[in-house]
Amino acid sequence: MEPEMTSIDLVPDISVCVATCNRARLLPRLIAALEQQSLDPSRFEVVIADDASTDDTQEVLRELSGRSPLHVRVVRNEERGGPASARNLAWRSAIAPFVAFTDDDCVPTPGWLALHLEALGGVDIAQGRVAPDPAQAHGAGPLARSIAVVDENGLYETCNISYRRSWLEGLDGFDPTFRRAGEDADLAWRAKLAGASTTFSADALVYHDVDPFSWRRELRNTRRWAGVVLLVGRYPHLRARFGIGRSWRGAHRPAVLAAGALVLIAWGIASRRILAISVGAAGMAPYTWYRLHAHPVAGGRRQRLKLLGPVFTIDLAELAVITSTRARLWFRSLVGGQYR
Repeated sequence: MEPEMTSIDLVPDISVCVATCNRARLLPRLIAALEQQSLDPSRFEVVIADDASTDDTQEVLRELSGRSPLHVRVVRNEERGGPASARNLAWRSAIAPFVAFTDDDCVPTPGWLALHLEALGGVDIAQGRVAPDPAQAHGAGPLARSIAVVDENGLYETCNISYRRSWLEGLDGFDPTFRRAGEDADLAWRAKLAGASTTFSADALVYHDVDPFSWRRELRNTRRWAGVVLLVGRYPHLRARFGIGRSWRGAHRPAVLAAGALVLIAWGIASRRILAISVGAAGMAPYTWYRLHAHPVAGGRRQRLKLLGPVFTIDLAELAVITSTRARLWFRSLVGGQYR
């Protein structure tokens, strides 16, 4: 798909590795941002791993790699393996001694790669700053999804991080057990516990997409909590990053109470039991108060009321994933297995 490098003199200083899946529309913007890097194009390559996309990702990548002045290498998983598997495919296909990761829904600023390469001259892992794309943030509405990283917070998101390749090789890369989330923090902590040094560069900035709220997407994303639970099982000190208490988020317990209250109200209506309806309504109150006042959704009261139902189902789905994952891990530990 691209001319092969045959001379040792052409080995780049750093490889940019990106995992993608069914986001063909975002790839031209990413390549354009990498073409604007202040680092000379001869000093880096771009490796994009397509995780069995079913859209026109392959066609778009073929066209981009053919016309870009950058050296773009395209590799592909024929079966969906998840982000960890795709990132492993990318960095193992790269040839530079340093590897920088970003995502297909990100826009690296021009000095990004040069700053990572400079930082890796003195440390093993360099993390950069991530900010919601200011062009998209305005008017995105309540519950918009994005990522912000302003310091070394312990999660080491792969949307903006770089490694010495020797550490990736020594640790065998990302653990594909983490199917949807947590693989990035797991890799960094395995490296840190083995002695890797880290730094944070606020100037190595990447802008992350801001996506307006989608109920269907957020319900799908609750499955990411399985990776979070697995991560915390391995690194208990990260527990506070994701909420406190056995139910993790403050909304979880009142959501369970509200679910029971809804069942009681439905039974009361069907059987014409006024007392059951009244008790059920009282049971709904803690969750309603929490989501409207204690930890409200952004926006006015009308917006909060409109989103109350969707947020309620998301809170319940989160707790269901957390509870089932913890039960599975507990059972495996009981029979002598590991948190895998």
